[in-house]
Amino acid sequence: MDWNLCKDPSVAQDGSVLPQWFCSNCQAQYETESIEMALVEALQKKLMSYTLQDLVCTKCKGVKEANMPLYCGCAGDFDLTFTTKSFSEQITVFRNIASHYNMSFLEETIDWLLVMSPQMSESAQ
Repeated sequence: MDWNLCKDPSVAQDGSVLPQWFCSNCQAQYETESIEMALVEALQKKLMSYTLQDLVCTKCKGVKEANMPLYCGCAGDFDLTFTTKSFSEQITVFRNIASHYNMSFLEETIDWLLVMSPQMSESAQ
């Protein structure tokens, strides 16, 4: 399911944004905690995809098949399929959502991720 969390948020009379979202079909209110848990799950899936991704040869674009070789059979270097920069940008989006809507569990999950993966800390903050 895709959610547009930035579209039509409920706004309090003082102008502050309240984290409330409504179903476009039945107008039932979604639970903020459920949305936060779904975001945490999505972040965890992205982390798993990043961690378990294939390495690709920069020269012939072949996928690395064995664990031990440092170079491809064509003498090319292996590189990530999904770059650290791209993953860091996605973490920044999650952090902005967590900060804007005061989603503390999502923020804690991101903080933990950045502590466990220091190479992403500088570019994701």
